[in-house]
Amino acid sequence: MSLQDVNAFTPLANHLTRRGFLVLAGGAAIVAALPAVAFAQFTAPQTLTLKGIGEVKVQSRVLTIVSVDVPNRNVVVKQDNGDQYAYHIAPIVGDLSQIKPDEKVTVYIAPGAVTALQKADSGVAGLLSDLQVDVDATGPLPENFWGSQKTINAVLVDVNKTAQTVTFEGHDKLLRTIPAANPQVADDLAGISPGDLCQITWIEAMAFIPAA
Repeated sequence: MSLQDVNAFTPLANHLTRRGFLVLAGGAAIVAALPAVAFAQFTAPQTLTLKGIGEVKVQSRVLTIVSVDVPNRNVVVKQDNGDQYAYHIAPIVGDLSQIKPDEKVTVYIAPGAVTALQKADSGVAGLLSDLQVDVDATGPLPENFWGSQKTINAVLVDVNKTAQTVTFEGHDKLLRTIPAANPQVADDLAGISPGDLCQITWIEAMAFIPAA
């Protein structure tokens, strides 16, 4: 499985593997040569299927663009209540230079499964990394969606050891309840409780659709 380290909060060059950089650089060259992708006719699915999990509900929210870091493909957005956070946007979205502050965008997210879980080493909550993954990790995805592997420090809202799920708020303030992806994670649930600050890694699918 190939990963492209696309940490939203540090320079990409500090994190990318040589192979990942070449893939991203090639993708960026293609994006620069093309106009922005047209999404006027996009209709998001209500559910999608993720590898090893099955059918997952697609959640959506309409956000306002705050700023766009075109070279690093990082976009800061805000909710109506003023909460702000950044997303790293995959090359599939196209040329980000055509997206401007105060424009609207709809973000679609389908959380997958927890692939690693442990109590956090530090006392700071927040996004640690955001890695774009290929279809080996997610299975085929609908048009305009891409897969990512995210790692975050977050306080657990709930732990259901019977259902083998954890509930936590992502860096984007979206509440996620997602299952363990493997027996190791399921076993790790025994040692954690609601209120614990944990380092959580999970797979999810996302689409980023600028207003037409």
